[in-house]
Amino acid sequence: AVALPLSAPSPRSGARGGGPRSAPFTPPARSDVPGPAARPPAGPTTVAGVAWAGHRGIAAVEVRVDGGAWTPARLADADGSDVWRQWTYGWTAAPGTHRIEVRATDGTGTVQPETPTPPYPSGSTGWHSVVVTVS
Repeated sequence: AVALPLSAPSPRSGARGGGPRSAPFTPPARSDVPGPAARPPAGPTTVAGVAWAGHRGIAAVEVRVDGGAWTPARLADADGSDVWRQWTYGWTAAPGTHRIEVRATDGTGTVQPETPTPPYPSGSTGWHSVVVTVS
């Protein structure tokens, strides 16, 4: 089992007065394990995180390493659609520095866009990535 942090930034921000409360937002996924600047040993390594898309649910999460091919992650069971969905990915880590990227697809087929945008007013976008150095 992999322990994941339970606190997370909101995928949308209507907290500033006047922001839209019903604006569409994209399905964000993030990678929590290994964390930024982690130094895992070479060999089998679990990459894990969460994804959320409101009432649309999460249909898939994909991971890629060093700009390679997107590979499906394993999704944990979800008790409904309006929940953070945990995911894991088994990676055989080779020595060196690597960028791990993650993206989600919601239940309507909308894929998390690559281009980052700020959270206000309709929610941030962009693929989440971490850089790790494998020893």
